[in-house]
Formats: sequence, C-alpha cells, structure tokens
Amino acid sequence: MNNFFWKAWAVVLVLSIFWLGWCLKTSAPAAAQSGDVPDVIRAKSFEVVDAEGQTRAKLVAIADGSPALGLMDANGGTRALLCLHPDGSPRLIFADDRGTALAVFLSEMVELHDADGKPRATLYLSSDGSPEVILRSADWKVLFSAP
Repeated sequence: MNNFFWKAWAVVLVLSIFWLGWCLKTSAPAAAQSGDVPDVIRAKSFEVVDAEGQTRAKLVAIADGSPALGLMDANGGTRALLCLHPDGSPRLIFADDRGTALAVFLSEMVELHDADGKPRATLYLSSDGSPEVILRSADWKVLFSAP
C-alpha cells in the first residue's frame, strides 16, 4: 500500500510539472494581457543598447541637473550630444570618431569646426538680433566677416 501511494504521488507530481510548463508556455506576458503601462518611469539614466549590448544612446541628468542625450557609435564614442545648460539654453554638438566637435549649435550661434576642433565658420545673432558671419583660416586669421 505504501509503495502504491508514492507511485501515485510521483505520477501526480510529474503531471503537475507538465501542466505548469504548458501553462507558462501558452500564456501571454502579464503586461500584454492587462494592457497596463506605467504613466511615469523615473530614473537618473536611460540607456539604449544594440544586439551586442553596446550602449548606443544615453539619456542622463548631468551634475547640475540639466538633461543630456548622447548618441554613440559602434565603438562607444559619443557622436552627437543634445543638452540644456543650467540657464535653459540648448546645445547640439556633432563630433567625429575621436570626439572632436565638428559642429556646434547654440540657440543664437552655429559653429563649424575643422578636424582639429578649431572653429572655422561662425554664424550668430548679435545682441540686437542682427546676423553676423565670421570665416577663419586654419591659423585663426579672419578671412571674411559680415557685417
């Protein structure tokens, strides 16, 4: 009698395990079933990674609390950076694979840099709102300026 009890218990246990596995395999994830999506997700940093786990984009709050969004190349170098300064003014920077800024966009200015990171062309608005342009040589001499 005792041997029969343990055999019956083993059969019930094996059938229960198979049933549980089938339930887990055929059921949809809980979030997909309920449609629940959080209204707010709070974190100090968000990262997007590629199939190999390499970070390709990062959204962070920097030391002064200002937000910054960086887009990285396959080697992990930041190639584009969008951030706000503490005063609320935006900045967008495009960089080469060495991290050297090639183009800088501020709310009132655009700069194009050479491969050494030196500003060569600048377009900005003066304090009265009128546009100004400066073109420079590699040795920082003004080639053209208007007005």
